[in-house]
Amino acid sequence: MKLKCLVLILLLSSVSFSQAPAGGLKPLTESQLQQLVAAGMDNERLAKTVEERGIKFEPSGDCLASLRQNGALPVLLRAVGNLGLKKGQYPLDKDLLRELVMAGIDSLVLAKAVMERGIDFQPMADYLQGLQAAGALEALLKALREVLPKPLGRDQLLGLLTSGVANERVGSLVKRRGINFKPREEYLETLRIAGADEAVIRAVREAKRPPEFVLAHTLEGHAQTVRSVAFSPDGRYLASGSLDATVKLWEVAEGHEARTLAGHRDMVTSVAFSPNGRYLASGGIDETIKIWEVDTGREPRTLTGHASEVNSVSFSPDGRYLASGSLDGTVRLWEMETGLTVRTLKGRIGKAVAFGPDGKLLAGVCYDNTIRLWESDTGRETLILKGHTDAVNSVAFSPDGRYLASGSSDKTIKLWEVGTGREVRTLTGHESNIWCVAFTPDGKYLASGSADGTLRLWEADTGLEIGRLLNTRFGTVPALAFRSDGRYFAAGNDDKILLWKVEE
Repeated sequence: MKLKCLVLILLLSSVSFSQAPAGGLKPLTESQLQQLVAAGMDNERLAKTVEERGIKFEPSGDCLASLRQNGALPVLLRAVGNLGLKKGQYPLDKDLLRELVMAGIDSLVLAKAVMERGIDFQPMADYLQGLQAAGALEALLKALREVLPKPLGRDQLLGLLTSGVANERVGSLVKRRGINFKPREEYLETLRIAGADEAVIRAVREAKRPPEFVLAHTLEGHAQTVRSVAFSPDGRYLASGSLDATVKLWEVAEGHEARTLAGHRDMVTSVAFSPNGRYLASGGIDETIKIWEVDTGREPRTLTGHASEVNSVSFSPDGRYLASGSLDGTVRLWEMETGLTVRTLKGRIGKAVAFGPDGKLLAGVCYDNTIRLWESDTGRETLILKGHTDAVNSVAFSPDGRYLASGSSDKTIKLWEVGTGREVRTLTGHESNIWCVAFTPDGKYLASGSADGTLRLWEADTGLEIGRLLNTRFGTVPALAFRSDGRYFAAGNDDKILLWKVEE
């Protein structure tokens, strides 16, 4: 007992005097804190010491568990945990988060930390139930459901090194998570200055990362919201359809308007190029589909037959047919050579249509929140995809045809396996209606635009949100498209179009 008291006195003396520089008291190291707890120091007094001095380390789940096992009470663990949340840069792991909940850290504080720092694990249902039993409130559980392990950002990676996280740990995280930026030489030198060893530098060079988007042009000229955009097959032109009842063609490389196509009597909702690039189809509120010659701007044909507004148009990959979806609840299949309707699909469908990449399947969005798939040559219905709880606004096939993505007003994106109709995963994060979705030409990523003013990029294989090209919370993003070579990306943003160069 005397020996224990002597150890405690010596530790207190060391903490209080020998480590106090002229400018103030030094923060506690992890070793000092463990020794003080093991020596039996009063927890409330030690918690006050922690708050006054701060800590010199980033607490881990193992650290807090060890303190608790050695006798640390919640009052001390809360003090350490709160300081760790303010100090730390590392994404929260499941053990640390569990310990923080058990220590009684405010769920709102933890939810904020989760949103800002991210997490390093996939929270399963049993883990969330365990947190709830330990006292976690719905705000934290909601944050954990919505925030997935994301690639490391430029500032986050640098912050890990400057906060003293070991090189081995940083390198491991980079390899597992990847990065969301292009690491240039100047940045790598900054990492070295911050303490990165060559193993970390090599991991950053070799890390998986999404393409880099560089804004090339802002295309202005429409008087109202842009509802649809499409690239020509040769990549020279971008077409846009607007609520101002016009279609515009833009020179992609120069970012200039090439031609305005006027002929619709009301809003234009959808545009699509024929596979050979000779024609452009546009659907409108005026119940018509107009076919335009791209080179001349001449309108050789208008397709009529729908009894209400045309919401969507899509060419078959061989260019023989054009599919159109309408508010009249039908999808029509038109023969391009004659302009005649060869098939009409009925049943409260037609909000959006899309041909599969091989032309064998046609997907159509229905007004009962489902998506239906048909054989395009027979009209036979093959699948009904159910799962969305509100209107589905957009669908897109992956380039290999294995998956279908759907964006909905229920604020989710769902990925479906085309062969079986199985729901593969649900992507969450948008805060309002999702208007549009599109795969990159290599199928690795999926872009989505929403009424929440954001334009997000997701990793298709994992469902991780890996970046945002727009995050304004103002306006809306109702249309987007990738050029077939993947080198350009366009998105409607209210009455203008943003055009990015995409760099690997």
